[in-house]
Amino acid sequence: MRIYPDTTVDYEFAELGTLGYTGTHNGKTWDSLIANNTFTPGVANWREFVEDGFPAWLQPTGAGDAYPVGFRVSHLSQNWQNTSPANTFAPGVFGWTVV
Repeated sequence: MRIYPDTTVDYEFAELGTLGYTGTHNGKTWDSLIANNTFTPGVANWREFVEDGFPAWLQPTGAGDAYPVGFRVSHLSQNWQNTSPANTFAPGVFGWTVV
């Protein structure tokens, strides 16, 4: 599920990531979730973009990368959809339904 415009930028050579930038890092494509993003993709405030299926669930570090309602992820060999605003809980714990 792509939420932001497709403005691909190579992470290693980007200046500060901007909300909506898409970059590559370690062979994966990532969308920046915040403005002035200085975190490494996969650590905080980036969400993996996948063409087929759903991205793997990653533990959010706070409000900047909490999952919005309707977002879908894969976790523990199942696909999940978030039902809770700004969800930081793991699928199967709170605010997720199996899809």
